[in-house]
Amino acid sequence: MLFNRINTNLDVKFGFQKIKRGGLVLYFYTGLSIRTVQVRTNSELPVGGDFTDQGGVWTLRDNYNLTYPTPILGLKIGFTR
Repeated sequence: MLFNRINTNLDVKFGFQKIKRGGLVLYFYTGLSIRTVQVRTNSELPVGGDFTDQGGVWTLRDNYNLTYPTPILGLKIGFTR
């Protein structure tokens, strides 16, 4: 069977950086990601066949749609020139 799984993300982040002595840079950020999963297929399920339930966002059922928020939180470390 052939499935088309389409994932779409919209991320919004806000952050600030702090420059320490010696050129060390710390970048802190937070935000929200809105994620959408869509599954489409033109295949026919064989007679007597069934989908394996993989649970959650990994479900492969025709016309499956799921939209969910995910928080974003992070820290990046770098150096200035």
